[in-house]
Amino acid sequence: MRWCRFKYNDHPSFGIIEDDKIIPITGSPFEDYQRVNAEVEQNGAELLAPVIPPTFYATGRNYPEHLADRVAHGSTAPKEAWTGYRASNALVGTKHPIIIPADCPDDVEYEGELVAVIGKQAKNLTHDNAMDVVFGYTIGNDISGMSWHKNDPRPWRSKNTDTWKPMGPWIETDLDVSKAVATIRHNGKDMTEFKIDSWIFSIADVLVAITKYMTVYPGDILWMGAEGVSPYLKHGDEVEIEINGIGVLTNPVIREGM
Repeated sequence: MRWCRFKYNDHPSFGIIEDDKIIPITGSPFEDYQRVNAEVEQNGAELLAPVIPPTFYATGRNYPEHLADRVAHGSTAPKEAWTGYRASNALVGTKHPIIIPADCPDDVEYEGELVAVIGKQAKNLTHDNAMDVVFGYTIGNDISGMSWHKNDPRPWRSKNTDTWKPMGPWIETDLDVSKAVATIRHNGKDMTEFKIDSWIFSIADVLVAITKYMTVYPGDILWMGAEGVSPYLKHGDEVEIEINGIGVLTNPVIREGM
């Protein structure tokens, strides 16, 4: 089943995608809902980030090649599953532009990631039941300003600048993660391809670590990290993140003042 969030009658609404139509609903995918007696053509609909999470979790340095690059540049290798946080203000949907502030240095990177969407409240999960709380999956593009990341006391603007966390195009509830492959394209050229489950720490590993200390809630999201190293983004670029079984997240790049 595919769930989206889109602009309907000038307001955000959840919807169910069936063939080339979107069926609006009242409520949300995580609670009781009712279908609206209407259909919207998917082609031409403005898709938004498929969920605005109560908490935005993100792990990183979670794939071998990417980890090796980060360690070579001074980062440490995680010894156990872990999480960080991102800000929901940075979320945008597919086809929305990634906007680079005019004063941002040129070394802005992108990373294509699988995103797990949580569907149940839970604490103290185990490896036996952790995946039971996963509602579905979507795609994320983790934009990072590397000079800002190195020089700021905390990765605030380097990770959380408005538009720097594209996510979408929708939530797929039936993904077989063991068969999922990510393909990252820069201006139409394939740059990186990797099996999603070639990660160092799995979704279950990270959820067990998180819920030892914190409760997860319906609508929370967990970004699982990326493989490879990207070229820097510039004005006029376009990035596509494709995961088979989900779809394609596409975003153009605009630098302010250009």
